[in-house]
Amino acid sequence: MNQFAVIPNVDTYNALFNGLIRTGALDKAHYVLQALLESGSVPTNKQYITLINGMCRVGNIKGALKLQDELKTLGVSPHNIAMSAIVRGLAHSRKIEHAIWVLDLMLEMQIIPTVATFTTLMHIYCKEANVAKALELRRIMEHCHVKLDIVAYSVLISGLCANGDIQAAFKLYEEMKQRDL
Repeated sequence: MNQFAVIPNVDTYNALFNGLIRTGALDKAHYVLQALLESGSVPTNKQYITLINGMCRVGNIKGALKLQDELKTLGVSPHNIAMSAIVRGLAHSRKIEHAIWVLDLMLEMQIIPTVATFTTLMHIYCKEANVAKALELRRIMEHCHVKLDIVAYSVLISGLCANGDIQAAFKLYEEMKQRDL
């Protein structure tokens, strides 16, 4: 566009960015954000979060962490959605220790993870037959006032059953029923 003396505005950059995200061209979408910055405008938090989520979905955790650092450089506070996406991306990449480290960092910064983030980690712990760690995450959730949803309950109940603790699983099931889930 610049070669034709047409100077793109924020709306043009946004349209390009959204189209690139939809087609999965994450590197090009990141380039558009950089061009937006160079034009003197600041990308929105939502754009960064969208790109961070996309990078986590394709397993590019390093890229997602780099984007999180870019946000900090711009003076934008870390966001629970972006940080949660990074935790889930690390967890899905089987880097559970790193995921827990980022989760702990979030909690230290008083950034409350999403229920999906907690559930992802609980699911991985249950698959590894480490139900105690999954239940510990449940206690952290409750401490953060994050309510378990039906998926979180199902993960824990399945983990307890697989671990042979039918009584605890039934107790959790009754709790879930009491909450009308």
